[in-house]
Amino acid sequence: MTEAEYTNLALTDVCEMLLDQYRLSPDEIASLAKDIPGECRAMADNRRALSTEGEKDAPKDDGWIEWKGGKCPVDQLAEVMVKLGDGRIVGPHRASNFVWGKTVDPLKEIRAYRVARP
Repeated sequence: MTEAEYTNLALTDVCEMLLDQYRLSPDEIASLAKDIPGECRAMADNRRALSTEGEKDAPKDDGWIEWKGGKCPVDQLAEVMVKLGDGRIVGPHRASNFVWGKTVDPLKEIRAYRVARP
């Protein structure tokens, strides 16, 4: 597969996800597109910082782990609670029920999480 074909396939996957899963209009997608380079840089910086620290997201005393977005940090079946950008605490629910990356509404993005105690 050529680089152009790979790029087209990736763009198709992203557009399908935004249209189908998030139910965004083409205009909303175009508006988000201008933020993609900065968001990708921030995500890459976050990953670099985690890998250079030598340890992964150390929990604070209260068990909450700060989250800046990216791939789900726990097993998809793990029961977790999350703090959202609007201050709400949601859960416990399976990790697979949450959107761990960036969302259209920053108030609904995960800011911190903790694994629920049995």
